[in-house]
Amino acid sequence: MDLKPMLIRVAILSHLMSLFSNVGRKFEKTKRTFIDDEAAEYACMSCENPVDEEYEYCPHCGKETVEPVE
Repeated sequence: MDLKPMLIRVAILSHLMSLFSNVGRKFEKTKRTFIDDEAAEYACMSCENPVDEEYEYCPHCGKETVEPVE
């Protein structure tokens, strides 16, 4: 019995579930921002966290990617 095809399918499904989980977390974070009527003026382009003011470096991940939200 060759288990390789089954193991490949399990690996692919695991990867897809991980991707969907990450997208769901990002969507939930964005939804909470708008539900609280706090549309952020700035966001980090690296970690995608909303930032309440313009920073040179993101207070969440430390990268220099804080940009105005358009």
